[in-house]
Amino acid sequence: LALDPVQAHAALRARRPDLLLVDYHLDAGEDGLEALDALRAACVPPPPGALLTADASVELAERARALGYPLLRKPVKPAALRALVSQLGRQLPVA
Repeated sequence: LALDPVQAHAALRARRPDLLLVDYHLDAGEDGLEALDALRAACVPPPPGALLTADASVELAERARALGYPLLRKPVKPAALRALVSQLGRQLPVA
């Protein structure tokens, strides 16, 4: 769990995450899609990631899709989150 990109990068150095769930609206002018790209680039192999947002714009959904990230709208329903985590879990590299 990280509250900002600095904490997220520190957490990556401590332990490679299995997956990344990132909110779209972040502080300091960075958005969640930029953060997902940066965090995944810092890991080898990159973990799967998804975007969480209350933003209902078609443009954001298209941008996330173009970058290859699933999008989950807030408020997040537990069943939808379980399905997303299961889907992302199937993308994990086999150790």
